Amino acid sequence: SVASPTLHTVTATIGSGDAVTARFGLRTLGVSSSGRLTINGEVTKLKGFNRHTMSPASGSALTLSEVRHDVDLLVEVGANFVRGAHYPQDQRFLDLCDEKGILIWEETLGPGTSTRDLTDPYFLAQQVVAVQEMVNASASHPSVIMHGFYNEGPSNDPKACPGYNVSADAIHSLMPTSHRMVTWASSQKEKDVCLDAADILSFNDYPAWYTASLPTVGADWAAHSAWAAQHYPSKPFVISETGAGGIYEWKNATEMKCNYTVYAGALSAGNDLTTKNATWKDAMAFCNSTAECAGFTFAGADQQPVAPVKTYFKNSSHVNMDGSWTSWVKGAGPSPKWSQQYQAQVIRADVTAAL
Repeated sequence: SVASPTLHTVTATIGSGDAVTARFGLRTLGVSSSGRLTINGEVTKLKGFNRHTMSPASGSALTLSEVRHDVDLLVEVGANFVRGAHYPQDQRFLDLCDEKGILIWEETLGPGTSTRDLTDPYFLAQQVVAVQEMVNASASHPSVIMHGFYNEGPSNDPKACPGYNVSADAIHSLMPTSHRMVTWASSQKEKDVCLDAADILSFNDYPAWYTASLPTVGADWAAHSAWAAQHYPSKPFVISETGAGGIYEWKNATEMKCNYTVYAGALSAGNDLTTKNATWKDAMAFCNSTAECAGFTFAGADQQPVAPVKTYFKNSSHVNMDGSWTSWVKGAGPSPKWSQQYQAQVIRADVTAAL
């Protein structure tokens, strides 16, 4: 069970000495009469996080101690679920989650897919290979309960649905739904027209961050949940992404690359920060060399940007959208959404709505 995981080993021996030993666990997935996920017949509420395999010290090649640290954090906060976004997971991580009773959503690499991709036979053939490799690699891990694909893909387009069916069928051909369930993180939400292929409905939404406002967070998630229950009453519903996008310019004195584009006209037309390889120091020095934002710094005493600065965005006022800067203008102080306190409020509202 999740609360008290029990693992077993099996050894296969060939001839007089060659042997392979594998560890595994036994559990059964299902759906209750009210559309809730069950594990071994018990309704189970998933509470957890999205996790990227990365570390400031090791990049994407985590040490075992760093992997253990991530799992320990999940246990410490009382989580029972983690989404491995957006790629198949490290076997060491799966082993530790098996031991701790942490349930896992594992998915193939593939955010940013398009309808063109999902109607391309070559792309789909390679996707099926990726699905098969992922499922087979984690077959003996009872912690893995969902397999996904196409993070925030074009599932609002009927022409893309056959591509969703291809991946779902590839998973189902290897694992019955009693072992693994199929899902994807849908940013299309109620506009998703491919959900017949999913065993679990999973919505990405960031109310009070990208959309809506703080007072409506609970109502927004209640509306999504009610829609799912009405249209797909036999499929569990999962919040796959929500919260606050992050502190855009967190204090950072290193030469780490910024990894965003400052479009032409952001600081001055055609500046060399449009190459997506400027460091924090490069950006700060360039900004302070211009009259438009002289006096600006990325490293405030409270780890937030320091006035005088005001940010204007192309399509919204949200401060965490990569590639959306249009101008820095000397004047008013930072938007309230720079505030760590605001982000905490957003996360608290999301968690309250989920519970």
